[in-house]
Formats: sequence, structure tokens, C-alpha cells
Amino acid sequence: MPLPYHHLAAGLGLHALAPRQVSFLAFSVANIAIDLETVFNLATGGYPVHAEAHTYLGGLALAGAMAGLSAAARRVHRLPDFFGWKTLAPRQVFSGAFIGAWSHVLLDSMMHTDIRPLAPFSSENVLQRILSNQTLHGICFAAGLCGLLILTARAGWARQIERQSLETGVNQDFPGQ
Repeated sequence: MPLPYHHLAAGLGLHALAPRQVSFLAFSVANIAIDLETVFNLATGGYPVHAEAHTYLGGLALAGAMAGLSAAARRVHRLPDFFGWKTLAPRQVFSGAFIGAWSHVLLDSMMHTDIRPLAPFSSENVLQRILSNQTLHGICFAAGLCGLLILTARAGWARQIERQSLETGVNQDFPGQ
């Protein structure tokens, strides 16, 4: 699936809980990168469709590679700053990519019959069909909705504080200054 919407919805919920620690951008890129393997295998007839990138070891390697690429790309000043990626701290990139990759493997472990999340150490998938796909998608959708509500409320509060600061001339973030 080229756009893993249920993964991204779950990530929005996680990001809302810790927006300064977890990059939603890195979370999203990790999820899409993992599913590039699925697209390739579907296009070429490869099996299993969910192979190396859909393992916890593969997810860790992907998160590390993303963090390294982000750090290297930061040195290239001519690159455009799409979505503000240049302002992200390395820990935000790694945590977003790591949580994104491992949550992708976790969710797909419950959905797909060909995934072996613990490979190369085990070919077992103890999470397979622990929840129905409908329930799993419902949980992800609810997490995304909660995340959207939290982020919207935070933005509203920030605008309200800014407006009060402008009206009173007092910085609400640092009272007494």
C-alpha cells in the first residue's frame, strides 16, 4: 500500500502526545519507505510481499539510515526545507523514524499472513489476526482523530495566548518579564 493511511493516523495520535520529541514527518517517511518494499514486490511478483523491511531488524536499520541521511542532508545548504525538516533535531528524526518503522511492523504483523516480524531470528508471527482488520483500522482512525483534536486544541490555545500577550503587553509564557 503506497500510502499507509492507517499507519499515519496512528502516528498523528502519537505525535500529538509528544510533538517536540517525535517528528511526524520522519514517522511518515519511515512508513512510506517500508511500504516501497511492498509496492516493489507486488510489481515484480516477489514473495513474501512483506519481506525484510517489514521486520523489527529492518525497521531499526531504516530508522538509522534515515537519521544518518537527515544529518548528511542538513549539510547541503541548497536543499529546500520542505515541511521544515531542517529544523528537526536528530533525536526527533530518529525517534519519529524508529517509532514509525516499528509501529508499521507491529500493525502489519496483525494484518498480513506473509510477514515474519522477528526474522531472521524466528519465522513466527504471534500477533497475526489478534485483532480483525476492521478493529485495527478503527483503533488507528480513533488515534488519528484524537491526535488531530489535540493538535487543533494546542494551536487554538497558542493563538489565544499570543492574542492575550499582544492585548496586555505581557508575555504569558514567562510571566513577570
